[in-house]
Amino acid sequence: MSEFLEKIYAADQLINWFGHWPNFHDAEVMWIKLERGTELLQGNVRIEFLIHVWEWISLRKKFNRTELGVQNRCLVHFAFENCANIFLEDFNQQNQLSTIRFAVEKQTLPKNKIAPTNAVVCIKENQQYFEDEILTVEFISEFGLSGGFNCYTGKIVSITACNDNGIPLAPT
Repeated sequence: MSEFLEKIYAADQLINWFGHWPNFHDAEVMWIKLERGTELLQGNVRIEFLIHVWEWISLRKKFNRTELGVQNRCLVHFAFENCANIFLEDFNQQNQLSTIRFAVEKQTLPKNKIAPTNAVVCIKENQQYFEDEILTVEFISEFGLSGGFNCYTGKIVSITACNDNGIPLAPT
């Protein structure tokens, strides 16, 4: 199991949906929300996004050619806490991804013991904590949105079945 999955609460729900962690190839970011937090200079910067995810599968072989189809379309709502080092660009009318890279990395506190402004710092009970293990999220673009950010933790807020256009399906 990938180390980054331990930093994403409810990742098992997405694994259960697809049978594995998806590669997010051709997925489309529908919206992004950035929130600075409630306390100026001490707030918890949050990033949320909704992504239309699906999986290509081989349907059948015909005339020595594999025909592809789509299964398991869904909208995945992600939320990330204590974000820093945010760099996002080119969000537009179509934000198709090649993939999303998730990784756990180490960050070190400088010798002067003052966290740099691009460090991931958590706020707990009005105290700042420097985190030495962080989650990095990177959008690798096909068209539109690219960039990434560092954070302390993430979660899957919801997974909703949808149609080809990313419109949620009515519950049955």
